[in-house]
Amino acid sequence: MTASTTLPRPAHRLPAQAVLGTDVAGSRDTAEALRTAGLDWGLTVHNTDHLTLMGESGLINTSLPGQRLIMRDDTYQGLAVVGSRYTPVTNADAFAIADNARDLGATFAHAGSLDHSRKTFLTMDLPEARVRIGGKDVVDFGIVIRTSHDGSGSISGEISGKRLVCMNGMTVGIGEAQRWSIPHTASAHSRMAEILLQGAFRYAKSFAAVGEMLISQPMTSREFADYIDALYPKPEESQKAARTRWENRRGELMQLFNIANTQSEGRATRWGALNAVVEWEDWGRGVRTSTGESVDQARAARQFTNTDSAGTKQAAYRMLTHA
Repeated sequence: MTASTTLPRPAHRLPAQAVLGTDVAGSRDTAEALRTAGLDWGLTVHNTDHLTLMGESGLINTSLPGQRLIMRDDTYQGLAVVGSRYTPVTNADAFAIADNARDLGATFAHAGSLDHSRKTFLTMDLPEARVRIGGKDVVDFGIVIRTSHDGSGSISGEISGKRLVCMNGMTVGIGEAQRWSIPHTASAHSRMAEILLQGAFRYAKSFAAVGEMLISQPMTSREFADYIDALYPKPEESQKAARTRWENRRGELMQLFNIANTQSEGRATRWGALNAVVEWEDWGRGVRTSTGESVDQARAARQFTNTDSAGTKQAAYRMLTHA
């Protein structure tokens, strides 16, 4: 396992779903999008009362009483062992809501899988939800539909946002709903698609108002330094490794706020301060890679699952809007 803390140049950055998935923008419907992304496989369920496994010493006969094994129906790759009450839902059924969303103006973007096909996703753009902060700084919004085949069986839809100049993930809690659970019944899909898109447009409108407020509020370099020192408290002198990481992060954040081209819109404002922190969390924070995984893939997976830095981003937002 290796770690990397290099901040990639904006021109080399791709949104997380583009790194993790396949471009399905030209798809006419959900079925075509799933075929393009290699997600057009189903699920097969097997009883586990009698199992034969190949172990180091040969064949082993075993059982998992009261459980069932979920596998892909094309490769027979195992995805999960579940209880008798679990109802598996295929990608086709889980993402059928996307056809309803497309009828309402959403466009297909990317689709892919995580965790060896145990989790799958489909993203859609909302061209009409684009906002411009300060008249120039473009933030795009869309929706992400997720499902899992790991035993949880959950299907969800959520709002996604990205600032184009830096590809920052710009979805923070601002008081609007951001995530919905989606029933996997066909009768609910039309209504849920409407709820998802209406929620996304409301969020974009509220986000634009917050952005305009922040870009109208000046912030000096000294004030930004105090802000990040409160956000990232300085470690004790005895913690030498942590102290070095803190100093490096502080220097990178000051550069992002003061001289980075990605902050040219909203320079020396609270909007610039928020973007500097979010940019560092998305692109500067070190990532750990597992065997066979690139730094880009590890970073994209972290961004897409919104782990590690979600709480810091939210705290950064609250500190700027509640001061």
